[in-house]
Amino acid sequence: MSRIALYIKIAGWLLLPSWSSAQAPETPPPLRPFSEQEWQRAKEGIDYSTDRIQPRKKRSDQKKNGVDGLAKEPSGWLGSANAAALMRVLAIVIGGVALVLLLRSLLGLRQPRNKKVDYTLSAAELETIEENLHEANLEDFIRQAVERQEFALAIRLYYLTVLQNLSWQNAIVWQRDKTNRDYLRELRHSEWLETFHEITDIFERVWYGNRPVPAAEFARLAPKFRAFIHQIQLASTPQLP
Repeated sequence: MSRIALYIKIAGWLLLPSWSSAQAPETPPPLRPFSEQEWQRAKEGIDYSTDRIQPRKKRSDQKKNGVDGLAKEPSGWLGSANAAALMRVLAIVIGGVALVLLLRSLLGLRQPRNKKVDYTLSAAELETIEENLHEANLEDFIRQAVERQEFALAIRLYYLTVLQNLSWQNAIVWQRDKTNRDYLRELRHSEWLETFHEITDIFERVWYGNRPVPAAEFARLAPKFRAFIHQIQLASTPQLP
């Protein structure tokens, strides 16, 4: 008897009771005796070494290698999918910042910048004039400023000339640390209050506007200052009988 036929025969013997019980449970077939010699021939050549139970790994090894011996895939920020998404976000942010800077640069080239105007008469020289206002020859400084087309500076010097003449008339008490509003309060009962208020508004708009004054605008404003200065000077001139 060949080995294959023997396997078939043994399988039939093992399956026969269950099949027979399903067909006719009332009359089970008699068992055929199975000799030791047949069993030895049946198991001859079978290798049971592959069926050995593998030893269980320690819990620490499972944590290192992953559950059931499978290596864990990188998680969190180390994952390839998350890294790719992070790179995309960074690229979008950098591109957006670059675009904003580019737009600001382009728009800045087309918008006039409000730069501080530099004058030939320095701040220290102006301070010296104000400290010695009663003795200062402002007409010379005004002429120089007009020749250099520094019209805003000329307006400031005209305003100092107004204060100089008002102080000479004792209409105000000149002090360098006073504000223009202080002088307006001192003139509240004077006939010059309205004109001085107009002159003060012009000066503050021109000087603190920190911008160049066109020649046409200066030509329109300068006569107002000269007329007011002349009006103050006339008040100190004795009237002929």
